[in-house]
Amino acid sequence: MGLTTILALSFTVCFSLESAAAAVLMPGELHVSSLAIYVLCGLLVGGSAVVVALVWHLRRCHAEISEQRREIALLGSTDQSTGLPNEYGLLQSLEDNQDSARRSGRLVVLAIDCEVRGRAASLNSIAAIEDSLADAVARLRSALALFDPAARIARGDDGCFLGVLGLESGIEPGDLAKTIIQVLARNSEQASSWTGIECVVGVAVSETQDADIPSLLDEARLALREASGSAVSGPSCVYSSGLKAVLFRRHTVEAEIFAALKEGTIEPHFLPKFDLASGGITGVEALARWHNEKLGWISPREFLSAARSMGVMVELDNAILLSACEKACGLPDHVTISVNISAARLFADNFAEVVRKSLRVTGLRPSRLFIEVSEPTLFERPVQVLKVLRDLKAIGVRVALDEFGREGLAALPYLSQFDWDELKIDRNLADQALGDSISHDMVSVVLSYMTRGGVLITGKGIETADQREYLESLGCMAAQGYLFCGPLPASDVEKLFFSLVEQPYARYSA
Repeated sequence: MGLTTILALSFTVCFSLESAAAAVLMPGELHVSSLAIYVLCGLLVGGSAVVVALVWHLRRCHAEISEQRREIALLGSTDQSTGLPNEYGLLQSLEDNQDSARRSGRLVVLAIDCEVRGRAASLNSIAAIEDSLADAVARLRSALALFDPAARIARGDDGCFLGVLGLESGIEPGDLAKTIIQVLARNSEQASSWTGIECVVGVAVSETQDADIPSLLDEARLALREASGSAVSGPSCVYSSGLKAVLFRRHTVEAEIFAALKEGTIEPHFLPKFDLASGGITGVEALARWHNEKLGWISPREFLSAARSMGVMVELDNAILLSACEKACGLPDHVTISVNISAARLFADNFAEVVRKSLRVTGLRPSRLFIEVSEPTLFERPVQVLKVLRDLKAIGVRVALDEFGREGLAALPYLSQFDWDELKIDRNLADQALGDSISHDMVSVVLSYMTRGGVLITGKGIETADQREYLESLGCMAAQGYLFCGPLPASDVEKLFFSLVEQPYARYSA
């Protein structure tokens, strides 16, 4: 009812009351009665106006509240960076539209972690990041549409992209993951940057369309974590029932590694290095080993991966370096100790000072210590690596290039840029030289040149007598490998050394 209608009704009532009063009252009384009637009419009109205003205001407030609720619901179900539904919005839309979302075939849920590479990554600006996210969304849509035009895409609270789609029975989930990786990896030209997007994909599959989506999302994330943390599975992983046990063990290793570093239960074992001419032990290489009360012996690949993911590689290297120097003091004075240093430790600050302190605390003579740097670490930041190595040489420590030849002769230019004390030949180079006469001649020339410069040439990973003889023919003067002996605790190395004084390694290669 509007205000005009109320006013019209009010005046009609007033006129009706006045006419009725005129019929029954005297003229003097009629004047007083008319005044009261009009006052009553005014009050009625004013009250009606107030009621109408209140009703109008309440309706407006209700509309505003409804709009705010819609906006809040939209914000609560949308990822603000990409405009995609978030995980809650994805689950809500699937619940509201089950028939259209789940059409045919198997139900596949994806968890995809993306990292931008190329110029967009170096710009480090909000605009570049937004462009890259928009590009990733567009590429992901196009990739999923190849398999299911009705595929749903969302972005989880953890920043990874989520996908839900139907997959026909003839298509393998692994092929779906590979396609996504390839589509996202292709470079694209944009107004502000060109980008390539590296991604890791976790896949969960249900053979039925009525599967529980939240459970599949959890499984896809477990597969994503396995793909991210394992060098074996590669950039994608399909969830399997045994994956939970694998990830539980990895989580346990990651949780235990802090206590292990604090208590010193990760300790060096030593791989002897034999002189090929005399058969005696000339040095040992420190290799980290860990025996855990809960899990037993943990492989180096496991706990080194855990150390990298938990950010404690520097602490681990420091602990092994100090312990190796300490235990080397119990070996004969001519036996050297080699410690392989990770890229994380080498690139951290004050590594030379850490080495100097370890030598001072343990009393180990600097010339007995070899710091090994792998060929991949050298390639990563050659200028910085060589600077750190020069600082080490300045305090009397010797330096070895480990895994030389892993990438063929790619490290050849760096041999003349630094005064190396030792080259450790990678098995790949030896195998390549063995199968090709030209490679054999080239490797022989390089090693002969380094030998004349006083560099020790050591063969690694020797398991057969034929390998030993071939590496010796290439110019190797020392060797390591299971043909002679595997890694041992320090006490066993002492026993092995003294047992070889009268009868050298020849008995181990029989």
